Amino acid sequence: MSRKVVHWFRATSFGTPVGPWRETMREVRIDLIRQGLGSYDDDGWFFITVPGGIDRRSAWMDFELVALLHQARCATQQTRPITVKVSPSPKMIS
Repeated sequence: MSRKVVHWFRATSFGTPVGPWRETMREVRIDLIRQGLGSYDDDGWFFITVPGGIDRRSAWMDFELVALLHQARCATQQTRPITVKVSPSPKMIS
């Protein structure tokens, strides 16, 4: 059976979680911005404001389970999109 390393991330403040586990760093950056713990500078670099931080976890999972989790996540995003009002910096625009 094929296996894949899966990563999860969550935003923290003083080491205490302030957001749920996420599959992408982009979602964690949004959580940090919402909590006032992160921002982008004029050049498009993301900075975490102290006391903010990011927890990271990794695990090996069967590829079939990863595919099912991805399908469930996509279905959830269609009903509950993530929206954040942030002005994009020049480097964030493609």
